[in-house]
Amino acid sequence: MGIAFIAAKGKQFQHRSDRAFDEEFASGNLFSRLPDTITSEYRCAPFGGKMPEIGTQLVIYLAKEDIKAFHLNKPVGVVMSPDCEQLSQIMKETNVNLLPAEVVEIQALSNVFLVRLGLKG
Repeated sequence: MGIAFIAAKGKQFQHRSDRAFDEEFASGNLFSRLPDTITSEYRCAPFGGKMPEIGTQLVIYLAKEDIKAFHLNKPVGVVMSPDCEQLSQIMKETNVNLLPAEVVEIQALSNVFLVRLGLKG
């Protein structure tokens, strides 16, 4: 009797859990309603050896020969190659010369800081 009882309840439980999974899988979750965000990080070499702090808001500007990073209208760095070519292509395709960015990491040994762009898609 014990084994038959467990076997019967096991089938009911399996059936209920399968149905619950199917319902959960079919319904939208919290993340499906959020817009997609593409984040890219680009390496920058600082001007004058002074690194900006993490969290500093920057403006990335596409100049004729390179891409520069500005903070409060003062140049703080330049985007390094090959990141410069990739970012230059993106900026030309989207027809923009300025992009907002934020310093997310400082690599003191290699004298580089990383900036992150947030592009909504």
